[in-house]
Amino acid sequence: MKLLLFGLILIYTNYLICQESNSKFYKQYKSFKCTKEVSKARAKFCRTESTCKNGDSSIIVKDLKENRIIKEEYFSKNKPIGVWKSFDSKKRNYTLRDFSNIKYFSNISEEEKKAFLNFKNDSTKKIVLANYNRSNEDFNTYLSKRIKYPKEVFKNGIEGKVYISFFIEKNGAIDLQYIIKGANPYLDFEAWKVLKNMPKWNPAIIDDKPVKSLYTLPISFILL
Repeated sequence: MKLLLFGLILIYTNYLICQESNSKFYKQYKSFKCTKEVSKARAKFCRTESTCKNGDSSIIVKDLKENRIIKEEYFSKNKPIGVWKSFDSKKRNYTLRDFSNIKYFSNISEEEKKAFLNFKNDSTKKIVLANYNRSNEDFNTYLSKRIKYPKEVFKNGIEGKVYISFFIEKNGAIDLQYIIKGANPYLDFEAWKVLKNMPKWNPAIIDDKPVKSLYTLPISFILL
């Protein structure tokens, strides 16, 4: 029992050494942000920033009245990681962003890279490339309606182009593979999310039969 208690104390002590926390108290929470900083006694919301020695950090917002977390954000060396969750001020609209789902080509093993790069279709007859509803205009309309410029980069005027590779299966379904070249973690996530939810394409046709094909798509984020 004494040994177990000592172990728990040691773990807790290491946690305190690892992490530094800074809490501030606010009266309002609007547009996913805390506003009107006040004393703890008058506060309705608490925003806590925590930082570890390894560079990991987090931002947690808590609704003090309801005693529940309404916003979670996690970072590794200032880059978003893990699962982010947040509610709006009315606790109705819920936002979830899972940055751990994104796969970067630069992070995979050499064996995986070799297998991916060696993918190709052999053909002896006419090739019809995969396409989205046979219209570039339809595809651009789909993207424009669904892409939302991340607020984290919008306010700083950050633009960029994200290159994503994906397979188009024989039935036209999209199978995301890797971000070949990213622009910014927030832009990368938005591009990944939009393509992941994309409807089926018309598959590539080789020798008059549908086949699995590889497609690399650049998605541009431009502030007008």
